[in-house]
Amino acid sequence: MLMKPSLAPNPSGPTPLERQRSRARNAALINLFATPGLGSLIARRWMAGSGQLLLAVTGFALFCTWAWKIFGDVSQIVEDMNSEPTASGHMKYFVWGLAIFGAAWLWSLVTSISIIRSVPKPQPGGVPPASVPRLQPPSQPPQPPALPPELPPELPPQ
Repeated sequence: MLMKPSLAPNPSGPTPLERQRSRARNAALINLFATPGLGSLIARRWMAGSGQLLLAVTGFALFCTWAWKIFGDVSQIVEDMNSEPTASGHMKYFVWGLAIFGAAWLWSLVTSISIIRSVPKPQPGGVPPASVPRLQPPSQPPQPPALPPELPPELPPQ
C-alpha cells in the first residue's frame, strides 16, 4: 500500500530544526511531568534548572518528613491501643513541602513555555527560516510580452 507523501519517512533523517523542536518538547515534558528542573537542565538552562531542582527536592524532603512522622504516630497508636491520639504539629511539613514543590513546578512551567517558544517555527514547505531567500520588489512594473515577430501586428477580423 502506498503512503501519502506527507507520511513517508524522510530518508535523510530528521532535519536540525526537527531535532531542535523534539528536544525542546521532550525537555518541557520532563520538566512538567517528571521532575521540575531536570528538563530545564536538559535544555541547558543551568541556573533555572538548578533552582527548580533544589526547590523540588526540598519540597519533596519536607513531604517525606511529614509522611515519616505520621507513620510513626500511627505505629505508636497501633502498639499501644490504650493511648489517645494526640494532635501533633506535623501538618506544617506537609503544607510547606507542598508549597515549595508547587513553586518549583510553576517555575518549571514558565521555563518550559520559554523553551518551547525559543525554537523557531517551521516554514511552509519545510524550508528552515535561515535559508529562506528574501525577494526584492521589482524596480519597474512588468511589461506585457511583445508579439512574436512572425505575426503581423494587426490581423484582419475573421
